[in-house]
Amino acid sequence: MIVVVEFYARYRSTISETELNTAGERILQFAENVAREHYAQRYDDLGITISVKLEIGSTRIWITLKAVGKVLIAYGAIRQGVDHLAADSKQLAEKLIPGISTVLKVDERPLYHQRRFGLPGQLRRLFEQVRRGELSPDEATTKAIDLIQSQDETLITEIPDFNERLSLEIRELAERPPRNVRHEQLFQSRESTAFPKLPERTPSLPNDLILLLRRHPDPGTGGSVVEE
Repeated sequence: MIVVVEFYARYRSTISETELNTAGERILQFAENVAREHYAQRYDDLGITISVKLEIGSTRIWITLKAVGKVLIAYGAIRQGVDHLAADSKQLAEKLIPGISTVLKVDERPLYHQRRFGLPGQLRRLFEQVRRGELSPDEATTKAIDLIQSQDETLITEIPDFNERLSLEIRELAERPPRNVRHEQLFQSRESTAFPKLPERTPSLPNDLILLLRRHPDPGTGGSVVEE
């Protein structure tokens, strides 16, 4: 599995400890509904897995979307797949972020919210570095393979010609003139002007509580399974 995208939102207010599990389930169901509506048939074809991490003390939410490694070639060329996944992530953010407040039942906009590309975003940056002449095709290919293997070791072994396809596409990039591409999209409220790294979970209060839920396909029933 590879990380396709991660969404983060932080709120000023918090929810009670007794609401933690219920709120986490609601957010997980909401995220799955949005993703299923967006991806349609592709949701099952790509083996989409969604996880939600919810922290109270100060309410912080991480929604992570993963897919099978073969998603990178699901659209034909690898670069085309990366571009499609980036577009999907932007559209999902436009649907997910505004709805979190409603699902949490908090009457406020998030203080800060962001979307961060996973593996597709990292590959996209490598491609652009080659296009701008900052990396040689060989260097970029090596880095790209390392990135892919760090998340999904089976992809390259299951697709025998994957390395050759990747190398060829990267070499083609080096022969094209550079162009300007925006790699990251920042979503933030007026209260936030910084662009920090997506925060990791670090306790801010002694009574902070955290809930992690994952929903993934269940091969036995065709439905889905929630793990806590």
